[in-house]
Amino acid sequence: ELPNHSAYENLTAIGCDEVGTGDYFGPIVVCSAFVRNDQIPELKKLGVKDSKLLTDKQMIPMAIKISQLIPYSIIYLEPSRINSLSKKNDNFNYLKAYLHNKSINSILKKYPEVKYDAILIDEFTPREKYLDYLKNSQNVIENITTIKRGEQAHIAIAAASILARAAFLKEMQKLSKTYDMPILKGAGHEVDRNAISFVKSFGWKELFKVAKIKFANTERVKEYFISNPLPKSRQDGFDKFI
Repeated sequence: ELPNHSAYENLTAIGCDEVGTGDYFGPIVVCSAFVRNDQIPELKKLGVKDSKLLTDKQMIPMAIKISQLIPYSIIYLEPSRINSLSKKNDNFNYLKAYLHNKSINSILKKYPEVKYDAILIDEFTPREKYLDYLKNSQNVIENITTIKRGEQAHIAIAAASILARAAFLKEMQKLSKTYDMPILKGAGHEVDRNAISFVKSFGWKELFKVAKIKFANTERVKEYFISNPLPKSRQDGFDKFI
């Protein structure tokens, strides 16, 4: 059933959302944004809405406008750090809970005068589960509400989602520039081909820095190289994946 969104839409709130957990390449990015209820009309006028309804082209200019209006905090988790986590901690819901909590703490610390009615998280796991993931963490902010389809419930979540997405797109552009080849979003078969070209050019060790290795894409890329081995000099790091 759909949540009762109207209960939230006019509150002064901190909204949180994340991006990058469905993408093979690039970091996980989490953003918390603080919106006073008297700023809601202005954000609506800007056209702030669910980031899935906006194109990448619209996203970055809109994120710049949002960032000039409201306090926010963005946290990145790079692929190399995700790849070196222990099995116990590389669960994506655990990571998201950890990063959401960190970004909420960061916004409350940066803006101690912030008075809010609610802290709203676009729900990726139920609230009890979210708090359970954080049971061994420091400074857990517990007064949070998780909402399904949160971007539609409160503009603070929509704003956070746009800021996170724009930050993710910038990171992907940086990667493409660093390696002088397009680095694709998503995790489909075209991303497998992208990863194969990447490994041919830069080797496995470099892939470890830019891609989330536990994704199924790695298996498919590995299969390709079992049939089409790289020269010895390029194979460094391959054993890590077998």
